[in-house]
Amino acid sequence: PWMAKQLIEHPLLLDELLDSRLIEQPFEASAAKAAIGDLLSGHRDDPEAAMLLLNEFKLSAQFRVAYQFQFLGLPALQASRHLSEIAECVLRECLKIAEQDMQARHGSVPQSAFLVLGYGSLGAGNLSFNSDLDAVFLSESESMAISSGAQALEASRYFLRLAQKLIALLSLSTPSGSLYEVDIRLRPDGAKGLMVSSMASFSQYQRQRAWVWEWQALVRARSVAGDPELSVAFEQLRLQILQQPR
Repeated sequence: PWMAKQLIEHPLLLDELLDSRLIEQPFEASAAKAAIGDLLSGHRDDPEAAMLLLNEFKLSAQFRVAYQFQFLGLPALQASRHLSEIAECVLRECLKIAEQDMQARHGSVPQSAFLVLGYGSLGAGNLSFNSDLDAVFLSESESMAISSGAQALEASRYFLRLAQKLIALLSLSTPSGSLYEVDIRLRPDGAKGLMVSSMASFSQYQRQRAWVWEWQALVRARSVAGDPELSVAFEQLRLQILQQPR
């Protein structure tokens, strides 16, 4: 039923279905990353056009995974892994577009970093066809840092805008639908907490105020997009929290 609904709403998928070379081609994350790069080449300055192309990529890739799962014996676990890899590819491209837009408007924050953490099914690499994305945002910057653009912003406000821009891009409605709903309720202090936590405040929260279920959520958490060095720092903190004596 899901596949039939996709075909009715998005007839472009017929091209996939009618070409066995396309529909039966195994999904490979590295090839998908290169394909997205080629697809968006020259369109990153036009967010609406880029989002339309990303939506079409996601539709085609997910439909191919669904076909192989339903008819070619693709194991359920492998299908979930592929759906998670598709989401990560899309997330990274959306973050690039959001960063480019922020830099055009507000410049960049020197010696800073931004990281998207995947929680839940995204973090575990276990997405289903209708999953939303559980995400937590971290940043790192010098005290009192401001961006370099004409419309300068304090670092905290800059990264808040960046996160909001990323969520808006992922949920942007296009003729091919929208990409993903983003759930940010797993951030520190939940709905009352800041949308973007500094690495220092996130570490303090996890060590001093986090509930047991929040430590349990860390078991499946991992970085999915953003700065590699901040990703390493998060992973070190995660292991420290999970390995502490009980």
